[in-house]
This record gives sequence, C-alpha cells and structure tokens, in this order.
Amino acid sequence: MAKRLSFLSPLSRWLWLACLSSLTSLVVLPEGILAQPVVACKPAEIRSQISKLAAKGSEKDTALQSLIQCGKLAIPDLIQAMQKHPEIGVKLGAADSLAKMGPPSVEQLTQLVTHSSETPEVRTLAIAALAQIAQTHPTTSVGIIQTLTERRLDNQENVLIRMTAARALETIGTPPPIEWPEQIKDWATKNSAVTIGLISVTGLGLLYLLILGLKPRCLLHLPGTLTIPNTQIELPSGLLLWLKYQPRVLDRWVADHLPQVQKQFLKKPTVSDRAIHIPIQIKLGSEVQQHLSAEQLQSTFNRTPATLLIWGEGGVGKTSLACQIARWGMGRTGG
Repeated sequence: MAKRLSFLSPLSRWLWLACLSSLTSLVVLPEGILAQPVVACKPAEIRSQISKLAAKGSEKDTALQSLIQCGKLAIPDLIQAMQKHPEIGVKLGAADSLAKMGPPSVEQLTQLVTHSSETPEVRTLAIAALAQIAQTHPTTSVGIIQTLTERRLDNQENVLIRMTAARALETIGTPPPIEWPEQIKDWATKNSAVTIGLISVTGLGLLYLLILGLKPRCLLHLPGTLTIPNTQIELPSGLLLWLKYQPRVLDRWVADHLPQVQKQFLKKPTVSDRAIHIPIQIKLGSEVQQHLSAEQLQSTFNRTPATLLIWGEGGVGKTSLACQIARWGMGRTGG
C-alpha cells in the first residue's frame, strides 16, 4: 500500500497542476499581461529591433510588435532613441512604440514633455505619443490633459511646445467617462504579476470545488506541499489537510471501501461466531434499555470524539454487542 501511494502522489500532483494550468489558460487576460509569441527582450535584441524602426513594410511592423511585447523592458531604450538616434524614422518609430504600449510609458513621456532641457523635437514627439495614449486609454486622459494644459498656459514655455500642446488637447477633446472594464484592464496590465496570481488562486478554487462536487475522493491525492502556479505562494500544510479531509471527501472514501470492509469483517471468526445477536438488558447512561437499537446510540456517536465503554461481567455478551454495534455502523442489521 505504501509503495502504491508513493507512486500515486507525484502522478496526482502532476495531474492536479496540469488541470489547473489548463483552467487558467482558458481565462481571457487583458492585453499585455501575457506575451503572445515568445520575444527575446535582452538589451541587445531590443536595440536591434529599435534600429529596424526606420525600415518599411513587414520588417518595421515586426520590430514594432516585438518592442511592444517587451513592454517596460524596452521603454528606457526607446526613450534614448527618441533623444539621441540620428535617424528621424527611428525617432518616429520609437514614439509610436511608446504610444502603442499605453499606460506603462506615460510617466517617461511626461518627463520628456516637462523637461525644458530636452529639444523641442523630442518634446513634440512625446506630446503626440501622450495624446494618442489619452485617446486609446481613457484612464490616463486626466493626467495627460493636466500636463498638456500646464505646457499650453506656461508663458515662459517654448512657443512650439505651447502650440503642439494646444493641438494635442484639441485632438483629445473631452475625455470619455472611464468605464469599469477599462479601469480593470489598465490596473491588470500595470499589476500583471498580481493579476496572474489572483487568476491562479481563483482557478484553483474553482477546480477544487468542481472536484469536491464530482470526484471528492480525488482530493485525497493532493500532494503534501503545493505551490500555486504563477506565484510563490505555497499553501500551508494545515490548509492542505483541511482541503483534503472535508466530510464529503471522507464520506466518499468510506462509501467506496465499505463493501470490502463489510466482507472482510463478517469473515472474522469473532464476528461470524456471533452472527446471531440476542438482545439483552442494557444500561445506557442512567437509563435501562430492554432492547438497545442503533437509533439510541446515534447521539453518542454524533459527538466528536465519540467514545463508548462496554462494561460487564464475563460471558454476558459484551463482544456480541460490540459486533452488533459494528454491523449497525456499517448499515447491516442482520443477525
């Protein structure tokens, strides 16, 4: 039996995690939380993709998508490309990439706009990118409008920057009301690790409830330790024991094993020799029972823990009564 369990535990754990992974993979995550194709986001690769932004056609589109998928990792190099790259095509492509990344790039673009030491060329590109983000991500529009309004109203600001900010504000117009799905999507994108952890926990909970309802006995094969996928959260041993040994799980285990246990129990000589039970007068607590029944013992065995002391002189039928109580417990009333 021990060898069998040692074989099943790793297998059960693998099946458990595989089911959970399948379940969480069905959840539709907001764009940007999980990368789609695998993209190399090492610094050298990012710089290589940035250099291709001056190209045309599919090469430029591929580079743009690769940088967008790298997300925050690519932002510093894209900002540097806007500031220092000699090719105007790369500068425009870098600004476009940052605009398509959305909320993650707002902070860096805002710094470019507000730093008067930057060249007007770079600042106007940053303003255009912010205007595009405000239009596609309403949750960012309030902060962006405030930044651009300050630039437009600052009398000491560069004239080109003031004019560009004014045109950008006209383009943005009145920001649409922020809807909950958009807020949730932006929050999930900014906090991807937390989002994936929450989805994993939710998926694990749903999977547990599904197994508890359909195949509760399978929960007995939960491993001794379990780490929630996509997180560093390891379930405490106490919680695992509580999950494994729910009353419904134990009831299912007992129901599955009861026929075999009954068969083996009734074969024992001590039991088979006392197949016919003759009721005798019993004192249960302070009351004398002429014919003890299973119902009269129900309250005793409903307690946790349940204990029953059978006491009497030798030969009065203690063992016979114990065997009869066992038959009652297994659902057999026969004698």
